[in-house]
Amino acid sequence: MLILAMFYVSSNGFTYEADLTGFKAIHISNIWQIPLATGEHSTWPNTPDIIYSKDYKIIRSVRTRTTMYVKVSSTGEEETVKPNTLDTICAFFICRTGEKYGLLYDSLSTMAGKPYRVDSLINDFLRFPAIFYNGRGKGKDSISTIRDDKKGLLTERIIQRKYDELSPDTSYFYYRKKQLDYSYLIKDKRADNMYLYKAIIIYNHIPKAQNVNNISDEKTKFRHSFEITEIDVPDKENIKNLIEKFKRSSKGK
Repeated sequence: MLILAMFYVSSNGFTYEADLTGFKAIHISNIWQIPLATGEHSTWPNTPDIIYSKDYKIIRSVRTRTTMYVKVSSTGEEETVKPNTLDTICAFFICRTGEKYGLLYDSLSTMAGKPYRVDSLINDFLRFPAIFYNGRGKGKDSISTIRDDKKGLLTERIIQRKYDELSPDTSYFYYRKKQLDYSYLIKDKRADNMYLYKAIIIYNHIPKAQNVNNISDEKTKFRHSFEITEIDVPDKENIKNLIEKFKRSSKGK
């Protein structure tokens, strides 16, 4: 039975690592809201998964693609042939742990990956909340904290002085004592060893008739939100196939 089991593993080309034993995953939810002239807002999500082990780092990025079916008439006008379709596709970035560069696969059907600085892309996902923290008014904001020592949680609430339309009104930064393998980046390590895992940046509604700090146009209320959560490894079969494809590409160098 042992010989048969060994043959099964080798014939499928998967080691224990490729079978995803020892892999972990986190989900990053970076949601941007942009105000529109209609008084509403549009939402721009950036929600990658990071799957990682002692040997690999993988980014799984879900995207949508709209396919338009049109033809040009004899008068030069576009005519719709059939309704547009909306597809969900995944791009994958993979590198070996400890290496900055890896490969980008636009989809799993892509045979050859493109060189990509995967490690830098991960850090880019983790920088966003710090932009708003560093941009707050120094010494002119109202700062309060709520601490739960039993659960190892800390919430920092900042009511910010508004300088212009691009200044947020209120920001919430959420920290936890338990260190994640990935946390949002902050400039200086906190003395209390708390790690940033969530932030909410709020812009309040400003009526058109109200002129505050030279803001004369009406602005709808909107917010940006950022959060990291631990998840089970997603899309396991495709991740296995990706690792095998990456191994073959590495051997072909």
